[in-house]
Amino acid sequence: MTAIRKHAKEALAVLGLIAVAAGVTLYLLDQQRMRFPWEESPLVLKAEFATAQAVTAGQGQTVRVSGVRVGDIGAVELKDGKAVVEMVIDPEYEGMIRQDASALLRPKTGLKDMFIDLEPGSDEAPAAGEGFTVPIGATSPDVNPDEILSELDADTRDYLTLLIGDAGRGLEDRGLDLREILRRFEPTHRDLARVNSQVAKRRRNLSHLIRSLNTLNAELASRDDDLAGLVNSSAAVMRQFAAEQASVSAAVGELPAALKTTTGTMNSLERFGTLLGPTAEKLRPAARALDPANEALRPLAREAAPLLRDDIRPFVREARPVVRDLKPAA
Repeated sequence: MTAIRKHAKEALAVLGLIAVAAGVTLYLLDQQRMRFPWEESPLVLKAEFATAQAVTAGQGQTVRVSGVRVGDIGAVELKDGKAVVEMVIDPEYEGMIRQDASALLRPKTGLKDMFIDLEPGSDEAPAAGEGFTVPIGATSPDVNPDEILSELDADTRDYLTLLIGDAGRGLEDRGLDLREILRRFEPTHRDLARVNSQVAKRRRNLSHLIRSLNTLNAELASRDDDLAGLVNSSAAVMRQFAAEQASVSAAVGELPAALKTTTGTMNSLERFGTLLGPTAEKLRPAARALDPANEALRPLAREAAPLLRDDIRPFVREARPVVRDLKPAA
């Protein structure tokens, strides 16, 4: 007991170091994606690839969906000539992966730090259970630059070599000029960023537009006969126009003479309009005097109406036979 009291500080220091070491160990194990026994068991899936080069378990290589980590890459084994990669999916993402999922093996850096880009599949497909394997037909391995170049023929490779060599010589000591050229594209990138932001805001409208276009295309696809009839009718109309080309050309040929005549007529109308203006001005006093004259004639018209109706009109009717008899004598 006396010894413990004597070395109490040293004992506390040792316990503190042990606690710090335990904390650091737990942190390192967590960063290495080690799963502790008290954690919920993950969902283990597999994916078949034609090649799984640079894929190594325990190196922190991840499985991602739309850029978000959903799990880690586990063991890799060779089975029937295919690389089978184990995917350890976090428990909270279990129901998201479907049986029509697809997987792409992609490098995260130029040093071949690989990850699996997982497309979870459609909601209509059943959920992928423990041990489900994404078939090789739904996966794609990483493609190296040498594989692309190996597909080119000898002449194309020679031309590509010349292009790269000449580009290197042309850009030698021209780094500042190239930087200035790229800087000129900054407004374009800025405007494109604005366009993309607006497009992102209108995602719902774009989705509605795409659905409407899909409906329209489906409706058009179901009316092949109607579309064929429309095309045939349009072709017949165009053929009729082509057959009347001579008549149309003749009509167009008459246009210059008609336009010339119209121009002469408009010039004559212009002169007539020049004379009409002063004449109308001179007629205005007479037109203004018509209303008083009409008012003055109204009493005369009212007094003359009975005379015309009762005396003159009967006299004219009675005189018509006499006038007809007098015409031969005249």
